[in-house]
Amino acid sequence: MRVVVLTTSATYTPGVRLLAALAAGLTRRGDLTALACLSRGPVETAIEQEWPRLRFRAIVGAGFVRRLASVRGIMTALRPTAVLVGSEEDASLASVAMGAHGGVVRRLTVSESATSMRNGGDDATAPARWHRRLMRSHTRYEAWGARALAVSWPAPAPDAARDDPSVQALPVSSANVVIVPAAIHDAATALALRAASHLRTRMPEMRLTLLGAPAALQATRLHAASLALTNAVQILPLDTLLRHTTRDALAVWVCAAGDEGAVATLAAMQQRLPVVMPADAAFADLLVPGVTGFFVTAETLTMVVAALARVSGDATVAEQMGAAAAARAAGAFGWEAFVDGAAEHLARVGGR
Repeated sequence: MRVVVLTTSATYTPGVRLLAALAAGLTRRGDLTALACLSRGPVETAIEQEWPRLRFRAIVGAGFVRRLASVRGIMTALRPTAVLVGSEEDASLASVAMGAHGGVVRRLTVSESATSMRNGGDDATAPARWHRRLMRSHTRYEAWGARALAVSWPAPAPDAARDDPSVQALPVSSANVVIVPAAIHDAATALALRAASHLRTRMPEMRLTLLGAPAALQATRLHAASLALTNAVQILPLDTLLRHTTRDALAVWVCAAGDEGAVATLAAMQQRLPVVMPADAAFADLLVPGVTGFFVTAETLTMVVAALARVSGDATVAEQMGAAAAARAAGAFGWEAFVDGAAEHLARVGGR
């Protein structure tokens, strides 16, 4: 199967990272896969660094017409049977460029998927627009994620030391709560900071790690300061979690929405860390409350704080929750099954 994974995103979002990881996964399966993205932009730079062996094609030009000409050239050269995209605009671009010579699979974002599931599996998450009508009139099309979340994350490399009984884990000197804040400081992030403040009264040595860019976290840092958390706060990149280098964390509190929140949740679960998230999160299906983590609302904040304190003080409970989180991430949302699912959709629209 010949596949092109296409994105015209100007930023390397978790959703775009997921598409790039899928391109690499399809390549390892033996499919002839190439990734097409905007030339000389942040996405191209990031992909070259993270996936240096990935077959790459550059989309040049600004605006639909010029990019369409560029994408048509890519399609003519590679002759793919199917194209995988992550947005409606990219789906229309790929559809017109492909014509009747293949099919297009669009992975719905986690937020779109949750809306579709509430609507009984209807992938039309917004009123029909010209590019949806145009897309479906040109080529075979499928929405991936209309009936179940289309999300996963590559699991960490096996840790030989973890399975070696002769190697002892380093002692954890203090609890560390990791927070994945929302893109804009919101009520969910404020609730997580309040919880951290309450935990500090029980565990004065507790540390707080905010994941993200320092410039984007200014409002969150100011709120933390107002709760007397300044001395406990450190800021690390989100990659600390996504690249599976998080250590000695008590739990990961996910406030981010959409694909970012879902990917962060899975990365935490893969590292055997309990997850706390808002009860109304679009990716709530990832969590089993009381088993792999906790749902939280303003009304249940006190109970969640008490539960985290119990996890911190009981190594057996912490190990059980960590094992359950890792098992759910590997089972219900395993990476290889996710890549296989993408391949099935692509083969179907490609007529294979």
